[in-house]
Amino acid sequence: MKALLFLCTFLINFTLVDLEKRTLLDGKIEMLVPTHFTEMPGDMLVKKYPGKSRPKFVLTDERGKTNLAFSVLENPADSTVIDDYLKAIVSSYKQNFPTAKWIGNGIMRIGNKKAGFLKLVTDGQDQKIFNFVFLTDLEGKLLVGTFNCVEKDMEEWRPIGEQMVGSIDFK
Repeated sequence: MKALLFLCTFLINFTLVDLEKRTLLDGKIEMLVPTHFTEMPGDMLVKKYPGKSRPKFVLTDERGKTNLAFSVLENPADSTVIDDYLKAIVSSYKQNFPTAKWIGNGIMRIGNKKAGFLKLVTDGQDQKIFNFVFLTDLEGKLLVGTFNCVEKDMEEWRPIGEQMVGSIDFK
């Protein structure tokens, strides 16, 4: 009976999202991305990511509510410093988002690289946002990526975001 209930719950919550392999960041990575994601227009980018630390590249859905963002920072990076960068980013998020609901953080592998990650729900402009932030090295620099969606869509999108991040292949 429990298995049947689980299966019914899974089927009710399951939404099919077509993914395709795309080459991103000037050919430096390949990853699975929803087929309907497009590059976020500049005006939306400024509105959704105010301030000077906005990501350099963002893919989004048609509503602008589910996003995949990347920034390659000038900070030097390799596998030996990922733990230190993760500690600093976790500390920064805890300071800047004191009411955030933390889901977890730690070290994982993305492709052949060591990566740090944090998962949390923060207050957005008009609703709560699920954030899956990951960081690793790319050509000697710090790559910071974020998958995010509105909290009400988290159950559907979190596993897809995790699949997307897990599919990254460094060229």
